[in-house]
Amino acid sequence: MPEEETRTDDTPEDDAPNKSKGKRISEKKLKIAVVIVVVAVLVTVLLWGMVPDRIYELREVHENIDEMDGDEVSVKGVVISWEIGKSNFTLADSNDNNLTIEVTHKGPIPEGFGIEATAVIKGMVHKGTDQIRMDSQEIQIGCPSKY
Repeated sequence: MPEEETRTDDTPEDDAPNKSKGKRISEKKLKIAVVIVVVAVLVTVLLWGMVPDRIYELREVHENIDEMDGDEVSVKGVVISWEIGKSNFTLADSNDNNLTIEVTHKGPIPEGFGIEATAVIKGMVHKGTDQIRMDSQEIQIGCPSKY
C-alpha cells in the first residue's frame, strides 16, 4: 500500500487560499468604505443646498446695515406703498412703519402682492445716504406665521 502524504497546517498550499480569502474581504471592506464616504459627501452637499436662508426682520437690517451693506439677504416686512405695474415699492417693519426699505424688484410680481401684504423679499441691501435700498429678485407672499 502506498503511503499517504501527510500535510501540516503550515504548508504553503494551505496558506495560499487563506491569504486570498483575507485579501478579498479586505478589498470588499475598502469598497464598502468608499461607497459610504461617497454617499455621505453627496448627502452633505445636497443638504447644504437645502438649508433655508435666514429671514431677517426689517428692523434687524436697520440695526445691522453697516455689516449687511452689499450682502444678499431675505427680509420680512409689510408692503406700504406700491403702484400696480411698477417695479418699485416700500417695505416697512411689521411693528414699526417708520422703519422702511425702498425696494427695486427685477422679475415677475407674484399674485397677492399689494399694499398691506406681508412679504419676504430676497435681494441685495445697500446703505444709502438717507435710506436703505434693496435690489430684489425674489418675492414671497404669505401669512406671517409661515415665516
